[in-house]
Amino acid sequence: MQLNTAAVAVFSVWVALDSWMFSVQPGKQRGNLAVAVNVLPTKLITLTKSHTEDYIESPNYPDDYYPQDTQIQYKVEVKLGNEVLQEMARIQVTFEVFLMERSAFCHKDGLDIVDRTGEVRAYCGPQSGRNFLMGDSVILMRMYTDADGRDRGFRIRVRLYESPCGGLLRVFRSGYITSPDYPYSYGAHRLCVWRIQALYGMRIKLSFDGYFDIRSDDHDTCFMDYLEISRSGNFQKDSQRYCGQTRPKTIMSTTNRVELKFVTDCCEEGRGFK
Repeated sequence: MQLNTAAVAVFSVWVALDSWMFSVQPGKQRGNLAVAVNVLPTKLITLTKSHTEDYIESPNYPDDYYPQDTQIQYKVEVKLGNEVLQEMARIQVTFEVFLMERSAFCHKDGLDIVDRTGEVRAYCGPQSGRNFLMGDSVILMRMYTDADGRDRGFRIRVRLYESPCGGLLRVFRSGYITSPDYPYSYGAHRLCVWRIQALYGMRIKLSFDGYFDIRSDDHDTCFMDYLEISRSGNFQKDSQRYCGQTRPKTIMSTTNRVELKFVTDCCEEGRGFK
């Protein structure tokens, strides 16, 4: 577990959000007494092309302090009706107001946020103004409180973030794909998905030209920044990640389409690929 500040705890788990929700505790022990926890119904927020943002507010906000011994879950999901756009969609979260009781590791009152990348973030204390981009198109939030303190709560904006790169490309002879801003630094927090499609019965050959510079660690695990390629055009069936400074060899598709996914994290950047 890594503790970023006294009011933010970050740790990783494996989760499948389609079938997983935060566990709730309808009752718990406080000394020799059994304390009932009020579990409120889960709230669902769906973001679409015509409804790109929404707001999440803690119970009683803004009229009163949030209730004690309470849990409530919020599920935020993006539905775009297009496979490629859905793959690239992410959720931007902004804490317009966030005031909850501060505690070490946020074990008293707080808000957990998790997406399918497996990173759980726990927030408490004053966090107004925080703004961050989640790594997925589905997130879960869980507010939890105990009996020892209260505050105003929160008002959180959730917004659909659509990547400015990627898309569907239909090819007849040849073409080029480059990382954002190539041959200059490609930037942080990028998520680009390209689906390249040829005529039925044809195959697609990918050849890399010029610079290939995607940031990696000493072991080239391709965990931080990477280019992922599916030769079948379906990441669920096959994929291979590439990073570092060695150009990949020529890649031949197994069907009439391929998919490429370019992902970068928050930190140092390379020059990308062509």
